[in-house]
Amino acid sequence: MTIAVSPSVANGLPVLNTIYQEAQPYFQQIEGRDPLAPLGDIHAVIPEIPVDRTHCLTLYHDEQIIGYAWTLAETSTNIYLLHFYISQANRRRGLGRHSVGNTGNKAIRPSD
Repeated sequence: MTIAVSPSVANGLPVLNTIYQEAQPYFQQIEGRDPLAPLGDIHAVIPEIPVDRTHCLTLYHDEQIIGYAWTLAETSTNIYLLHFYISQANRRRGLGRHSVGNTGNKAIRPSD
């Protein structure tokens, strides 16, 4: 199984926005809020977290975008997963579990 995680970039935004729109009803139902938007202004949503330590990551399976995640690198060893979403079409195949492992490995870490 080939899973890749990399910093989100603008050319992936059309696919990421489609996944974001898919995630909105779920987050509204479960959490009563919208999900974090890919490449959005996270400081506008969560003002108390340091923007320089937050990162939007794109999740790929066989070079196709399957989801995205937001991470907060508190220290070089403590990375928090703020948001994680795999598209409906890519669920129930173990891709989420593999992506979470790779997200921690690929998270951008601050130098303490």
